[in-house]
Amino acid sequence: AQIDAALSRLEILAAPKDRRVKQPTPISRDDFHAVYEVAKGRGNWQTRLLCMINLCLHCDEMLSLQWDELDLDKATFCTNRSKTGVIRAATLFPETVEALKTLKAARTNESPYVFTSNRGTKYTTAGVWIQWKAIRDAAGRKNIQMDDIRDGAYTAAAQAKGVDEKYSRLLAGHKAPGLMDVYVKRNPAIVQPACEAVYNAYLAAPAIIAGTIAA
Repeated sequence: AQIDAALSRLEILAAPKDRRVKQPTPISRDDFHAVYEVAKGRGNWQTRLLCMINLCLHCDEMLSLQWDELDLDKATFCTNRSKTGVIRAATLFPETVEALKTLKAARTNESPYVFTSNRGTKYTTAGVWIQWKAIRDAAGRKNIQMDDIRDGAYTAAAQAKGVDEKYSRLLAGHKAPGLMDVYVKRNPAIVQPACEAVYNAYLAAPAIIAGTIAA
């Protein structure tokens, strides 16, 4: 009875809602290339960075990426966003396809996840953050966060001239009015204009990544 009475009194207490709007902090082109270059030779970090910028992914979404969500032959990605259940799609950059094919050919387990340890276990965000911190610090970019990569991709797609808003929303995993899920699943390549905008903002000439993009 005492506990019930205490809980009843506590019900009137509620923490105030944080109504501050988080401002996006898109990674700059120079910062992305700086961390990408440092990531070379550090496991599959370059492939992770390509997936994050190409597919507009948060860190935890990148770690949850599964092979059956990717069609490397058609260079497409399609899934339902785990946090909201909203469908999302993307077309893959040639560099992303090449990196993923190399990673798949070298894997030593049958895990459904793209990025795993040698034992096939999924990485934790805490362990990955430590690795990321080492990369960004070595690149002299101590203030950038992994989510800045997603912010950069979404901003590039949303602000590109001629790209319909619904396609940038589809890339980011936000509800896109006027697009039926079943249609997107049949034709994920419809989001190509948004992905091309991201490519142009971060990878297209004159920026060169690992010598794979012609100037």
